[in-house]
Amino acid sequence: MQRLAVIFARDIAAYAVMSNHYHVVFYIDAIKANTWSDTEVIPRWQEPFKASNLAQRFIHGASLDRFEESKLKELIELWRKRLMDISWFMRYLNELMPTKPT
Repeated sequence: MQRLAVIFARDIAAYAVMSNHYHVVFYIDAIKANTWSDTEVIPRWQEPFKASNLAQRFIHGASLDRFEESKLKELIELWRKRLMDISWFMRYLNELMPTKPT
């Protein structure tokens, strides 16, 4: 959970793990997330999720045409918003949590 909080724009204040659920209290650091450069957002997004081929090309230094640059900017802003979104954080956290055998 702590590692995931570093990727997302989160500071975890407290958490409690019960036998069948958990509680998390965290702060969303929108100011920090809005200062991330495009080259910081892409690897953060790539850590838990798959980035687009366009982002991969950009990271590896390929030149992009004007349309590709515009599309990449849109994707980066979408990813930045998702990295601040509680639902996206909890979605990935729940995917990581092991399920109890029946």
